[in-house]
Amino acid sequence: AIADEIADLDDGKIQVYAGNYSEYAYEKRTALLRLQELYEIQQREIARMEMALRRYKVWVQKSDKFASRDHSFG
Repeated sequence: AIADEIADLDDGKIQVYAGNYSEYAYEKRTALLRLQELYEIQQREIARMEMALRRYKVWVQKSDKFASRDHSFG
């Protein structure tokens, strides 16, 4: 008999795929590749935000040094 539905248990969650094993394997691989792509996008965004935070910290340190100086003009 040929299966026309595949149930996949992954990380405690069940996903049912319509079709035979070859179709399941293709859909599963496509889903995993998409998850990998989303992870990589997320990691790039995290790196971008960390870089912005480092620049902001430098700016704040420079601003604090400037503000703490005695600026009497008279």
